[in-house]
Amino acid sequence: MKTLRLTLAATLIALLPAAAEAVLATRTLMPEFIGTHEWANTVFPLTRADLEGNVVLIVFFNHGSLDSYRDLQIANRWFKKYGQRGLTVIGIHSPEFDFEKNSKAEAAAKTWRIQFPIAMDPELDLWLAYNTHVRPTHFIIDAENLVRGVFQGRGSYREQEKMIQDLLRESGRRLRLKIHAQDKSPEAAAQAASRPIKMGSRTMSSLGNPGKIRAGTQTYEIPPDLKTEFFYLSGLWTLEEQYLESAGPQSAAVILFRGRKIYATLGHQGEGEAEVLLNGKPLTTANRGGNVDLKNGKSYLVLKGGGLYSVLNERTPAEGKLEIIFGPAPARVYTVFFE
Repeated sequence: MKTLRLTLAATLIALLPAAAEAVLATRTLMPEFIGTHEWANTVFPLTRADLEGNVVLIVFFNHGSLDSYRDLQIANRWFKKYGQRGLTVIGIHSPEFDFEKNSKAEAAAKTWRIQFPIAMDPELDLWLAYNTHVRPTHFIIDAENLVRGVFQGRGSYREQEKMIQDLLRESGRRLRLKIHAQDKSPEAAAQAASRPIKMGSRTMSSLGNPGKIRAGTQTYEIPPDLKTEFFYLSGLWTLEEQYLESAGPQSAAVILFRGRKIYATLGHQGEGEAEVLLNGKPLTTANRGGNVDLKNGKSYLVLKGGGLYSVLNERTPAEGKLEIIFGPAPARVYTVFFE
């Protein structure tokens, strides 16, 4: 009977999906930097041997994600605070979206003002070596190159900073620094802003148009009654696994949201623009996002390839209806984030 239970348990474990597997275990030797094709903010590509004796923070991220962007701001602060006290911070760009595979390390470092070394992991070799499943993910490594802490997603920053300080002291450094990292509770974040919306068929669940969600190209009409935290399509759109793609002029996306800021992960071949309306009116100098231009009494999102675009920047949280009307050139919508 005991043998049967063990056999059944082993079979169930074998059937678990990859996403359920544990990340790289603590007290495991950190993997070497395999598959990294390009580095920035360092004269030479780094190796595991280069890091021995230092505490190391490995940050897995992708540049089309607001979560990664906010997380890297924390990592940058730790680099400034502890970089001269024995902490080495290394960013690993592991692409999630198709357009991110051709990202350049120098461009990513400049755009996001990353000051620590970053490596590009276009084929996800390091991502797989660390058995990572979430962007961002932090691995905190001690002075002997052993993984001591794993933190998936944003948050737990006070706990992480305390671990960094403890490991620095363990390695012989003297510290008299306060922990300044603050964590915002998931409940508070949910009350302040709508949850992110992912647009591909693999993860999409917030489409408000009537009918079944199905792959391929079809024409959508916006229904008369709209619900908050849903998005609606108008015109011709193509649904793919990772994104929605506008397939005709005047194809529009409408989102009822709650929050102060809106960012969108978009893809576009070359340069273009999309008209943006908030509650039926153009944005203004007071609330336009960093990638929105104003001209001829209208507001336009300026599109230049794939990336994270700043659409709306209100001074106070509010509820509203955002509409993005795309031009004749196809544009891909991957994710919309709210703050």
